[in-house]
Amino acid sequence: NTFTITGSSIGDNSLVGNLTILPRNFSVPSDSKCVGTKYIDGVLSKPVVFSNPKRKEDKKTSQSKVIATLHLLAALMLDVVYLFEFAVIAWIMISCQKANPGKIGQMHLVHNGWKVAGGYLITCGIVYIATIVTMLVIIVIKQCTPRFLGKHQRDSFIFVLFIWLTKHQMNMESWSYVYNGTPIQSLFYRLLGGEISLSSRLFMRFFIDVDGLVVGEKSILAYDSYLEQHKKTATTLEFSPINILKKVIVGQRSIILEGAYLGNRSKVYPLSAVPPKEIINSEEVRGGLLANSYYLRSHVDALVDSSSNLSKLHLRRNSLSLKSNYMSKHILSKEVNMVVVGAGLSGLVAAREFQKRGLT
Repeated sequence: NTFTITGSSIGDNSLVGNLTILPRNFSVPSDSKCVGTKYIDGVLSKPVVFSNPKRKEDKKTSQSKVIATLHLLAALMLDVVYLFEFAVIAWIMISCQKANPGKIGQMHLVHNGWKVAGGYLITCGIVYIATIVTMLVIIVIKQCTPRFLGKHQRDSFIFVLFIWLTKHQMNMESWSYVYNGTPIQSLFYRLLGGEISLSSRLFMRFFIDVDGLVVGEKSILAYDSYLEQHKKTATTLEFSPINILKKVIVGQRSIILEGAYLGNRSKVYPLSAVPPKEIINSEEVRGGLLANSYYLRSHVDALVDSSSNLSKLHLRRNSLSLKSNYMSKHILSKEVNMVVVGAGLSGLVAAREFQKRGLT
């Protein structure tokens, strides 16, 4: 979804990132990367350009040819995954045929007593059977193959496997949409290798390198959002998991790149891009290309909120009759200048020693 406006130009060996708009008469130099577009006060700002000089890489041509051959063989075997669903559907159709002889093919369900309802029944049955069987086959293949973590050579089996499974995106996406926003979709990604809460709601694009991905409780990844946990260069393929904690909202068609960290209750506006290894704090709101902070909770607010939550938890555990907001009001009336992390009396002793020395 990149746009080039009238008069813009792109040099040799250059890369223009996703969702980037090149303004009128804007030039991207050769051997560079260009990303980001922001509207500030109604004015289109220029994207950011990074130098990306072309380097000479020593390649093992024989190994590269072997890997290229494996890619070709894997592409020819792409439909092997779907043979299982065809076999299951064929077995069901044959069983239905035996139960209702005299008609040819699947139309016997339309021409018997069920009439049109039978046609709908067989259509829904085929969709759900094909989806479930294909998902299970891909899960088994993923569980039996190496995990997509760490750094690997571009000319390697891991890269062939990654590309082969990724190609199923085009075939699987239309099927997996059936389960979008349901616990089944969350379970599917959990079985593929991610740490996915079943209470999360996923409407994102299908992707296969989910190893290490964390999606916390009640988080929402809106329609057509895209998570990318890998980084490819001419010679390497590197995987860095994304961490999305509890009650996070990722807007429609937003892009979250490898190694990013989204804190509890944070939000990313639609059509935004979070760069690699970016940290978004708890309750922070970001948006844009690249994503800017629209709201960031202060350290004092964060500390008071944490203290209040701990106080409420303490009151609940001890079944005291005090109101839960008593402690939060007490904390709000004082300035907190020290945080001690300790266990029981050890923490209290440490706090007392710090106070005696006038430390904050």
